[in-house]
Amino acid sequence: MDEIRLNIVPEKQQFQGRNINIEVINDIGEDLEYKFLIGHESNWETVREFSIDNTLKWRFDKAGDYFIMVQARKQKSNLAFEYVTRSHYEILYKEVPFRMEEFNVDKDKLKVGEKLCISARSNRNDAVYKYMIKDDKVWKTLKDMTKDGDIQYHFTTPGVKEISLKCFTTKGNGKKSISLTKKVEVEAKEEPRIKLIECSKNNLYVGRNINFNVKIDYKEDDNVVYKFIKVYPEGEIEILRDYSSNNNITLVEELKGEYVLICYIKDMFSLNEYDDRAKIVYRVKDGEKVLIKELTTNLQSPQEVGTNIKIGAVTNSDSRLLYRFMIEKIEEKRVHVCSKIKYKEIEGLNKNEILKKFENNKILDSDYIASPYFFWKPEKEGRYNIKCIIKRKSSETPDDMKELEFGVKELAVQDERIEKVIFSEDINNILINHELNIRVEGATPWMSEYRFIIFKDDKEIQRTEFSKDNEIDFIPREAGEFKLEIHLKGNKSKKEFDSKEVFILNVKAFIPGKIEYILYDAREYYIHDKINFEIVGNKSKEMVYKYNVYLNGVHVEQSDYSEHRAYDFKLLNSGRYKFEFFCKNIKSEEEQDYIKNLHINVIGNRPITESYIKCDRENINMLDEITFQGECNIKENIIYEFYLYDNDGWRVLQKYSAKDFFTFIPKQAGEYRILMLVKHINNNGSYEHYCINKFTVNYLNRPNVNGK
Repeated sequence: MDEIRLNIVPEKQQFQGRNINIEVINDIGEDLEYKFLIGHESNWETVREFSIDNTLKWRFDKAGDYFIMVQARKQKSNLAFEYVTRSHYEILYKEVPFRMEEFNVDKDKLKVGEKLCISARSNRNDAVYKYMIKDDKVWKTLKDMTKDGDIQYHFTTPGVKEISLKCFTTKGNGKKSISLTKKVEVEAKEEPRIKLIECSKNNLYVGRNINFNVKIDYKEDDNVVYKFIKVYPEGEIEILRDYSSNNNITLVEELKGEYVLICYIKDMFSLNEYDDRAKIVYRVKDGEKVLIKELTTNLQSPQEVGTNIKIGAVTNSDSRLLYRFMIEKIEEKRVHVCSKIKYKEIEGLNKNEILKKFENNKILDSDYIASPYFFWKPEKEGRYNIKCIIKRKSSETPDDMKELEFGVKELAVQDERIEKVIFSEDINNILINHELNIRVEGATPWMSEYRFIIFKDDKEIQRTEFSKDNEIDFIPREAGEFKLEIHLKGNKSKKEFDSKEVFILNVKAFIPGKIEYILYDAREYYIHDKINFEIVGNKSKEMVYKYNVYLNGVHVEQSDYSEHRAYDFKLLNSGRYKFEFFCKNIKSEEEQDYIKNLHINVIGNRPITESYIKCDRENINMLDEITFQGECNIKENIIYEFYLYDNDGWRVLQKYSAKDFFTFIPKQAGEYRILMLVKHINNNGSYEHYCINKFTVNYLNRPNVNGK
């Protein structure tokens, strides 16, 4: 028979630490030399190089599955080898008396929710453990047939609990087992109690942030979760937030009235619906009266027909307001048509019908708009009444109204006008004792003169008379609201002034925190993707930031205030994420000065769109050791399954596992195919992507007896 064979004594198995005898049977009839190799866990070790000795005595000190391979060649041959044979061999654990060396719990008495650490050790490396716990007269399995003897558990009910351990051997002559039990006493915990619900009473106004903070009496407050419910004035109930570890909530009410906030708390290990609850009744007012401080035009009356006139309303509030401008001709009581007005389409009427409707009502109406400015281009001379009405977005009725008269003449009135006003700081956030520079640009600066007047509480505190100087420096010494009037007139004008602008300057003891933008990569996100956020806001060292993260409405993560502006998150689950970013000045007494929210939808696993197989050889001959490497476009949490197609059909080389390669030694020449299946580790389907590679195995080139 043209081959070599192995004769091993004992034939298939031996205990660790004992010798085995290996003999190579030469059926070829020629003088050969032999090389012995041992394979274990995909690693091959040469135990003896080529020699004419066809026997080997070997001892295995470690239990496991092994391969014994012998390569042979004719004596004095220059080939790597010409013949090969191998055999599987099992080394068993050395027979020792089976016993438990350790079975301990770290405490005999503990409280509900407290962690219990259990550890077990046996004297056998092949031992597996099964843990069961008797809780409320019911046995349940915690770990089943695992090599890890350590486990952690927390009980949710008080009483005497029983822990059962079963330890089994998996190798050797006959399976052996040991059963042990331990008892622990679990004591009830004190239930958490609500001491106080704090409320920012200074902000109990429509449209403002109202902060609530829950104070509790409980030693282990890290285990407490909170649920918030709101009752509206009409009796409607809304669940604001289900149980989470966040003990504060911020509300913004759009309507005045009496509201009730109910807070439920419980220990996260409690089986009760709640351990304690409390409510707070808060009354939301309309807020401070919103007033129009000044209704101005950028050009002094009168002006010529066709002149663009900017009408502006200055208010005492920086909240969201709506403005309505109306213009009526006084003498004729006729509507003046303004070409710059954006007319609102009403019930399908076209523009001419809308204008006719306004004509009949003898009034020009801009409807409510968000801008405090309105541009008007009169087309006829006469005297006009300009009216402005303001209201809050949440209000149904107006808050204030102001009027002024304006004249339009056919004759041109050559007036100078203010083109631009430049401030060195944000006029809504000016710091006490910090210099504010104000500079004015006129249409014809070489022909203009400027006057600046500053008021505090309607009292004049600073003034400059008309001069060529077009800028002023202002240093406020106290916090509050200041009014700035800027007058401009031509050096030949006989009017008090030709153009006027009014601004409100808000001076503060500190700059409140504000988030302008949150920068992130706007794209599709999948499980295990990373998302990076960078906050763009005030450039002050006094600003601090924090965040809350919600997944599908459940609070999952939060941070404390810090100076960090950049955050990284790894998206571990699919669903809708809500990121709340908070900003405040360290001098602020509020819970936060500014909140900005972002919502990110995490779709699921990133789809596998590419997979391919690489081989470490280009030319493959019989008995070559070749390695195939699988790859795909996803690098994490991927498992692979490999099949080989040869003359006998398809056969499994590797079931699904994280191992992405395998080694193969073809014994026959011919055409082969490799099939690789790929999927995510949490996918229960057969596969998500596959790849098939073909390769050819060449016959082994052997020299003939004549050396040709």
